[in-house]
Amino acid sequence: MLHNNQVARRAVQQGLLPKAENGEEVLARIPNPNLGCSRHVFASDVATLDFADLVGSDYILMKRVQGRQLSEAWPTMSESQRFGFVKRLVAIKAKPANINVLNFGSLYFRGTFSDSLPALGRPADTIGRYVLGQATDRLYWIDGREGMSLDRGPWKTAEEYFSAIAKREITCIQTPALGEPTFGTLAFQNSDAVREAHIELLEKFLVVLSHILPPRELSRPVLLHQDLHLDNILLTTRTRQRYLE
Repeated sequence: MLHNNQVARRAVQQGLLPKAENGEEVLARIPNPNLGCSRHVFASDVATLDFADLVGSDYILMKRVQGRQLSEAWPTMSESQRFGFVKRLVAIKAKPANINVLNFGSLYFRGTFSDSLPALGRPADTIGRYVLGQATDRLYWIDGREGMSLDRGPWKTAEEYFSAIAKREITCIQTPALGEPTFGTLAFQNSDAVREAHIELLEKFLVVLSHILPPRELSRPVLLHQDLHLDNILLTTRTRQRYLE
């Protein structure tokens, strides 16, 4: 390796850009401390990218994709170019969303963890390599939650999935030793009355959950890219072809 530049430092991962003597560049991703359970996150990322080169520590090496970040290109794009881009992005996101996914969870290679369920409704050997396992969502892992007994999935139904989220929050609210969370939409408060009201609301949600869920065809599991943003969508200067990190 000739030299190494830091190219990104984001909420959950840092990016380094090692450059070899022959000019080749790869993107190395390593976790930030607030990632959650890096073992699960990176195992799932590797399976999702179908790139099995995890070397000892938790990191991922990927060939660098050339292009201009959308955050830089967007202000200079015409209305027709923006419209064309949005159409292309929707088409890209629709492809995995149309795959018949059997359960809820994060994607892994078969054999990575024991507690897994089938991922895709196809019998082909290449598809059978993948399973769904525990969720990598950091709300299951940060702020002392990694050592707690929580239902992290995988789940067979949308009701099981949403129920696990509500029960997770009830358990965490009832565990004052966790202290103030560093991440999340609802911060805990020290008032017992507020905690009790929060728990009561979540328990009411669990009671009505089965009655408010939409039909199966509208609540089925789908494969989604959860980290699309202006900095990891790249446009080539020659063809304006769109790439996703």
